[in-house]
Amino acid sequence: FLEASYTIPQAGGANNNLVGTIGVRQEDLNTYQTMMIYTELEETYGLGLGKTGSLYLRYLYEDSEVGTDDNIAQLLIPGSRYFQRSYDDPLNPKSGYQFRLELRGSHDALLSDVSLAQVIAAGSFMLPLSGKLSLHPRIEAATSIKGDELSDLPPSMRFFVGGDNSVRGYPYKSRGPRDESGDVTGGDSMLAGSIEGEYALNDDWGLALFYDAGSAFNASSEIEVIQGAGFGVRRYTPIGPIKLDLAFRVDERDSGFRVHLSVGFDI
Repeated sequence: FLEASYTIPQAGGANNNLVGTIGVRQEDLNTYQTMMIYTELEETYGLGLGKTGSLYLRYLYEDSEVGTDDNIAQLLIPGSRYFQRSYDDPLNPKSGYQFRLELRGSHDALLSDVSLAQVIAAGSFMLPLSGKLSLHPRIEAATSIKGDELSDLPPSMRFFVGGDNSVRGYPYKSRGPRDESGDVTGGDSMLAGSIEGEYALNDDWGLALFYDAGSAFNASSEIEVIQGAGFGVRRYTPIGPIKLDLAFRVDERDSGFRVHLSVGFDI
Protein backbone atom coordinates (compact mmCIF):
# COMPACT_ATOMS: atom_id res chain seq x y z
CA PHE A 1 0.00 0.00 0.00
CA LEU A 2 1.49 3.33 -1.08
CA GLU A 3 -0.35 6.66 -1.09
CA ALA A 4 0.66 10.31 -1.36
CA SER A 5 -1.51 13.41 -0.90
CA TYR A 6 -1.00 17.12 -1.44
CA THR A 7 -3.26 19.68 0.23
CA ILE A 8 -3.83 23.24 -0.96
CA PRO A 9 -5.63 25.42 1.63
CA GLN A 10 -8.64 27.34 0.32
CA ALA A 11 -10.23 30.55 1.52
CA GLY A 12 -13.05 30.40 4.03
CA GLY A 13 -11.74 28.27 6.89
CA ALA A 14 -9.24 25.69 8.11
CA ASN A 15 -11.32 22.80 6.77
CA ASN A 16 -11.62 24.23 3.27
CA ASN A 17 -8.99 22.45 1.21
CA LEU A 18 -8.24 21.09 -2.23
CA VAL A 19 -6.65 17.65 -1.82
CA GLY A 20 -4.93 15.65 -4.55
CA THR A 21 -4.19 11.97 -3.91
CA ILE A 22 -2.45 9.23 -5.85
CA GLY A 23 -1.99 5.69 -4.66
CA VAL A 24 -1.27 2.03 -5.35
CA ARG A 25 -2.80 -0.75 -3.28
CA GLN A 26 -2.50 -4.51 -3.48
CA GLU A 27 -4.63 -6.98 -1.50
CA ASP A 28 -4.12 -10.74 -1.47
CA LEU A 29 -6.93 -12.27 0.57
CA ASN A 30 -8.54 -15.69 0.65
CA THR A 31 -11.63 -14.13 -0.96
CA TYR A 32 -9.90 -12.14 -3.74
CA GLN A 33 -6.67 -10.73 -5.10
CA THR A 34 -6.52 -7.22 -6.49
CA MET A 35 -4.14 -4.47 -7.53
CA MET A 36 -5.48 -0.91 -7.63
CA ILE A 37 -4.01 2.27 -9.06
CA TYR A 38 -6.03 5.39 -8.30
CA THR A 39 -5.92 9.15 -8.28
CA GLU A 40 -8.42 11.52 -6.65
CA LEU A 41 -9.12 15.23 -6.48
CA GLU A 42 -11.28 16.30 -3.53
CA GLU A 43 -12.63 19.70 -2.47
CA THR A 44 -13.46 19.76 1.25
CA TYR A 45 -15.66 22.28 3.05
CA GLY A 46 -15.94 23.07 6.73
CA LEU A 47 -19.61 23.22 7.70
CA GLY A 48 -19.11 24.20 11.35
CA LEU A 49 -19.59 22.34 14.66
CA GLY A 50 -17.48 19.32 13.72
CA LYS A 51 -19.10 18.93 10.30
CA THR A 52 -17.25 18.60 6.99
CA GLY A 53 -18.42 17.87 3.47
CA SER A 54 -16.63 17.25 0.21
CA LEU A 55 -17.00 16.64 -3.50
CA TYR A 56 -14.51 14.41 -5.25
CA LEU A 57 -13.59 12.82 -8.55
CA ARG A 58 -11.63 9.55 -8.51
CA TYR A 59 -10.09 7.53 -11.32
CA LEU A 60 -9.61 3.84 -10.52
CA TYR A 61 -7.81 1.12 -12.45
CA GLU A 62 -8.23 -2.31 -10.84
CA ASP A 63 -6.90 -5.70 -11.94
CA SER A 64 -8.50 -8.43 -9.85
CA GLU A 65 -9.36 -12.09 -9.42
CA VAL A 66 -12.48 -13.07 -7.49
CA GLY A 67 -13.41 -16.75 -7.38
CA THR A 68 -13.02 -18.03 -10.93
CA ASP A 69 -13.37 -14.58 -12.56
CA ASP A 70 -10.50 -12.38 -13.72
CA ASN A 71 -11.44 -8.76 -14.27
CA ILE A 72 -9.80 -5.50 -15.32
CA ALA A 73 -11.93 -2.44 -14.66
CA GLN A 74 -11.48 1.29 -15.20
CA LEU A 75 -13.88 3.65 -13.41
CA LEU A 76 -14.27 7.41 -13.24
CA ILE A 77 -16.10 7.90 -9.95
CA PRO A 78 -17.65 11.23 -8.91
CA GLY A 79 -18.85 11.32 -5.33
CA SER A 80 -19.67 13.25 -2.20
CA ARG A 81 -18.73 12.69 1.46
CA TYR A 82 -20.21 14.08 4.67
CA PHE A 83 -18.69 13.63 8.12
CA GLN A 84 -19.87 14.81 11.52
CA ARG A 85 -18.10 14.26 14.83
CA SER A 86 -18.67 15.40 18.41
CA TYR A 87 -16.77 13.97 21.41
CA ASP A 88 -15.81 15.18 24.85
CA ASP A 89 -12.25 13.93 24.18
CA PRO A 90 -10.98 13.53 20.59
CA LEU A 91 -8.58 10.66 21.47
CA ASN A 92 -10.14 8.71 24.35
CA PRO A 93 -13.81 9.78 24.43
CA LYS A 94 -16.29 8.93 27.16
CA SER A 95 -19.31 10.37 25.37
CA GLY A 96 -20.19 11.57 21.88
CA TYR A 97 -20.79 10.31 18.37
CA GLN A 98 -19.56 10.36 14.79
CA PHE A 99 -21.38 9.80 11.52
CA ARG A 100 -20.33 9.53 7.89
CA LEU A 101 -22.22 9.33 4.61
CA GLU A 102 -20.84 8.76 1.13
CA LEU A 103 -22.56 8.82 -2.26
CA ARG A 104 -20.60 7.60 -5.28
CA GLY A 105 -21.13 6.19 -8.72
CA SER A 106 -19.94 5.69 -12.28
CA HIS A 107 -21.45 5.39 -15.75
CA ASP A 108 -20.24 3.50 -18.79
CA ALA A 109 -20.81 6.61 -20.92
CA LEU A 110 -18.30 8.56 -18.81
CA LEU A 111 -14.94 6.76 -19.15
CA SER A 112 -16.06 3.78 -17.02
CA ASP A 113 -16.53 0.08 -17.70
CA VAL A 114 -19.57 -0.26 -15.42
CA SER A 115 -22.59 1.78 -14.36
CA LEU A 116 -23.62 1.90 -10.71
CA ALA A 117 -24.59 4.14 -7.82
CA GLN A 118 -23.77 3.42 -4.17
CA VAL A 119 -24.75 4.78 -0.77
CA ILE A 120 -22.56 4.05 2.29
CA ALA A 121 -23.47 5.22 5.80
CA ALA A 122 -21.99 4.52 9.22
CA GLY A 123 -22.51 5.76 12.76
CA SER A 124 -20.69 5.21 16.03
CA PHE A 125 -21.72 6.35 19.51
CA MET A 126 -20.15 6.50 22.97
CA LEU A 127 -22.77 6.52 25.74
CA PRO A 128 -21.67 6.89 29.39
CA LEU A 129 -23.56 4.61 31.80
CA SER A 130 -21.63 5.46 34.97
CA GLY A 131 -18.34 7.00 35.99
CA LYS A 132 -16.31 4.14 34.53
CA LEU A 133 -18.75 2.16 32.37
CA SER A 134 -19.72 3.17 28.83
CA LEU A 135 -21.68 1.64 25.96
CA HIS A 136 -20.39 1.78 22.39
CA PRO A 137 -22.92 0.85 19.65
CA ARG A 138 -21.87 0.97 16.00
CA ILE A 139 -23.74 0.42 12.70
CA GLU A 140 -22.76 0.48 9.02
CA ALA A 141 -24.92 -0.03 5.93
CA ALA A 142 -24.40 0.15 2.17
CA THR A 143 -26.31 -0.63 -0.99
CA SER A 144 -25.86 -0.41 -4.76
CA ILE A 145 -27.96 0.24 -7.82
CA LYS A 146 -26.23 -1.62 -10.65
CA GLY A 147 -26.45 -1.27 -14.39
CA ASP A 148 -24.15 -4.28 -14.87
CA GLU A 149 -23.67 -7.73 -13.39
CA LEU A 150 -21.91 -8.02 -10.02
CA SER A 151 -19.13 -10.02 -11.71
CA ASP A 152 -18.23 -6.87 -13.69
CA LEU A 153 -17.55 -4.88 -10.51
CA PRO A 154 -14.02 -4.81 -9.06
CA PRO A 155 -13.67 -6.03 -5.44
CA SER A 156 -13.22 -2.49 -4.08
CA MET A 157 -16.76 -1.69 -5.25
CA ARG A 158 -18.29 -4.83 -3.70
CA PHE A 159 -19.13 -5.43 -0.04
CA PHE A 160 -17.81 -8.06 2.36
CA VAL A 161 -17.95 -8.54 6.14
CA GLY A 162 -15.40 -9.73 8.68
CA GLY A 163 -12.46 -8.11 10.45
CA ASP A 164 -11.51 -5.61 13.16
CA ASN A 165 -14.12 -2.94 12.35
CA SER A 166 -16.76 -5.31 10.99
CA VAL A 167 -17.47 -8.71 12.58
CA ARG A 168 -14.66 -9.81 14.88
CA GLY A 169 -13.88 -13.52 15.01
CA TYR A 170 -13.62 -13.62 11.20
CA PRO A 171 -10.73 -12.65 8.90
CA TYR A 172 -10.83 -9.33 7.04
CA LYS A 173 -13.47 -9.32 4.26
CA SER A 174 -13.86 -13.11 4.45
CA ARG A 175 -17.66 -13.47 4.22
CA GLY A 176 -20.29 -12.61 1.64
CA PRO A 177 -22.37 -14.20 -1.11
CA ARG A 178 -20.82 -17.19 -2.86
CA ASP A 179 -20.80 -18.32 -6.47
CA GLU A 180 -21.74 -21.78 -7.74
CA SER A 181 -18.25 -23.05 -6.89
CA GLY A 182 -18.59 -21.95 -3.27
CA ASP A 183 -16.13 -19.05 -3.57
CA VAL A 184 -16.96 -15.83 -1.71
CA THR A 185 -17.57 -13.14 -4.35
CA GLY A 186 -19.01 -10.27 -2.29
CA GLY A 187 -22.36 -8.54 -2.53
CA ASP A 188 -24.01 -5.35 -3.68
CA SER A 189 -25.27 -4.51 -0.17
CA MET A 190 -24.06 -4.77 3.41
CA LEU A 191 -25.33 -4.33 6.95
CA ALA A 192 -23.18 -4.72 10.07
CA GLY A 193 -23.40 -3.61 13.68
CA SER A 194 -21.78 -3.98 17.07
CA ILE A 195 -22.54 -3.36 20.72
CA GLU A 196 -19.64 -3.02 23.13
CA GLY A 197 -19.46 -2.34 26.84
CA GLU A 198 -16.23 -0.81 28.16
CA TYR A 199 -15.12 -0.47 31.79
CA ALA A 200 -12.24 1.88 32.61
CA LEU A 201 -10.07 0.37 35.36
CA ASN A 202 -8.09 3.62 35.65
CA ASP A 203 -6.73 6.37 33.40
CA ASP A 204 -4.50 3.91 31.51
CA TRP A 205 -6.37 0.60 31.24
CA GLY A 206 -9.85 -0.70 30.47
CA LEU A 207 -11.78 -3.91 29.75
CA ALA A 208 -14.45 -4.55 27.11
CA LEU A 209 -17.13 -7.07 26.18
CA PHE A 210 -18.60 -7.03 22.67
CA TYR A 211 -21.03 -8.63 20.25
CA ASP A 212 -20.83 -8.10 16.46
CA ALA A 213 -23.16 -9.20 13.66
CA GLY A 214 -23.31 -8.50 9.96
CA SER A 215 -24.02 -9.64 6.44
CA ALA A 216 -22.94 -8.83 2.90
CA PHE A 217 -25.64 -9.84 0.47
CA ASN A 218 -27.31 -9.35 -2.89
CA ALA A 219 -30.86 -8.08 -3.15
CA SER A 220 -31.84 -11.24 -5.02
CA SER A 221 -30.36 -13.70 -2.50
CA GLU A 222 -30.97 -14.80 1.06
CA ILE A 223 -29.27 -12.83 3.82
CA GLU A 224 -26.78 -14.90 5.82
CA VAL A 225 -25.81 -13.21 9.10
CA ILE A 226 -22.53 -14.01 10.83
CA GLN A 227 -21.94 -13.25 14.52
CA GLY A 228 -18.91 -12.75 16.72
CA ALA A 229 -18.49 -12.08 20.43
CA GLY A 230 -15.65 -11.79 22.91
CA PHE A 231 -13.71 -9.62 25.30
CA GLY A 232 -10.76 -7.27 25.12
CA VAL A 233 -8.24 -5.05 26.85
CA ARG A 234 -7.87 -1.32 26.26
CA ARG A 235 -4.68 0.68 26.78
CA TYR A 236 -5.41 4.41 26.73
CA THR A 237 -2.62 6.43 25.06
CA PRO A 238 -2.13 9.99 23.69
CA ILE A 239 -2.85 8.67 20.17
CA GLY A 240 -6.07 6.93 21.21
CA PRO A 241 -6.82 3.51 22.69
CA ILE A 242 -4.82 0.42 21.73
CA LYS A 243 -7.37 -2.42 21.52
CA LEU A 244 -6.55 -6.11 21.93
CA ASP A 245 -9.62 -8.32 21.43
CA LEU A 246 -10.21 -12.06 21.65
CA ALA A 247 -13.24 -12.98 19.49
CA PHE A 248 -15.26 -16.17 18.98
CA ARG A 249 -17.70 -17.06 16.22
CA VAL A 250 -21.14 -17.35 17.79
CA ASP A 251 -22.74 -19.35 14.98
CA GLU A 252 -19.90 -21.76 14.16
CA ARG A 253 -18.97 -24.49 16.62
CA ASP A 254 -15.36 -25.52 17.19
CA SER A 255 -14.09 -22.53 15.21
CA GLY A 256 -11.59 -21.49 17.89
CA PHE A 257 -10.87 -17.81 18.49
CA ARG A 258 -9.26 -14.94 16.66
CA VAL A 259 -7.07 -12.11 18.01
CA HIS A 260 -7.74 -8.57 16.75
CA LEU A 261 -5.39 -5.63 17.36
CA SER A 262 -6.33 -2.05 16.43
CA VAL A 263 -5.30 1.49 17.38
CA GLY A 264 -7.51 4.55 17.71
CA PHE A 265 -11.21 5.18 17.92
CA ASP A 266 -12.74 4.31 14.56
CA ILE A 267 -16.30 4.56 13.30
